[in-house]
Amino acid sequence: MPLVRIDDAVMARLRGHGRFGDTYNDILRSLLGLPRAEGVSATADTSIPGALMPLIAAGMLTVGETVTWYRSRRGEVHTATVDDAGRLVTAEGAIFFTPDTCASSIAGYPCKGWPTWRTAAGASLQQLRVRAAAATATGRSSSTTTTR
Repeated sequence: MPLVRIDDAVMARLRGHGRFGDTYNDILRSLLGLPRAEGVSATADTSIPGALMPLIAAGMLTVGETVTWYRSRRGEVHTATVDDAGRLVTAEGAIFFTPDTCASSIAGYPCKGWPTWRTAAGASLQQLRVRAAAATATGRSSSTTTTR
């Protein structure tokens, strides 16, 4: 798939032309008068933070980190990148607020993405989410204990 590099001003204009569910490819196809591509959908709204923000804030994920979904029965490997708003972005430019919606879009049916997407270290996003929740709960417990 060709890679096109564009500057921030062009990217901002592209986002302005998008509709809910559009990828950058969809926006360009619309502007060029081409039909919508099948099989690629995403949410183009960049103002809403994604479900991965708590993991970024906890230092368990980093912006730009790649997560992988190995579908061994199908012989498929899918990757997505964590963006600065805590969302997953596929190689096609599709943006997803949650690992579940990203995995469901790729699979073509509802599926759970939290346990399937994994970091390079092998931890699932579900495992990171549980660790982050435990750390937050521990932080709250210790702060209430010290204030008594």
